[in-house]
Amino acid sequence: MRPLLLVSAALLVLSVLLEAAPQGDAELETVEPPFTLPVQLVGFPVIIMAVKFANFLKKLTYSLNPKTYVGRVRRGALDPSLLREHLTHGRYDGDLDISNVEHQLVAEMGPDVCLFETICKKYSMHKKSLEWEDVVKEYESYAGNRKKFYLLSVFLGEIVSSPKLCHQIATRPGRSCE
Repeated sequence: MRPLLLVSAALLVLSVLLEAAPQGDAELETVEPPFTLPVQLVGFPVIIMAVKFANFLKKLTYSLNPKTYVGRVRRGALDPSLLREHLTHGRYDGDLDISNVEHQLVAEMGPDVCLFETICKKYSMHKKSLEWEDVVKEYESYAGNRKKFYLLSVFLGEIVSSPKLCHQIATRPGRSCE
């Protein structure tokens, strides 16, 4: 690609120089240039460079835009707007409608969704950041669908930080994995 680009740029410069050369007296016959430059030879590389430059600018503006790095909540057990209303300083304050939470969990994770109450409580009272080695080790000990419910329990406990909410969800009929 580079040699073609260099050759086309050199031909473009050569054609510009030939056109700009002084023609002498106006009375002389016009002289045909020694060769004609096909339009495609210059046009295609210019178009390719313009498209690449436009794509570069598009990616640059996207990466520099601060809204790019705002977390998107596309999947989650709880509706973020609903959760924000009921959290005070990162902790659940107690007046979240448990049937609504259960409904959202079922909508996101399926009708067989369940929660490990002990795991949810453990991570809701966890003060430090997650110990990923322990989380992964425990995750691998579960089989099949129970793996995703283990992670649901970990993240729900970590995010909501409420043993009370963990207990309320786990005591709903059919929602305890234990």
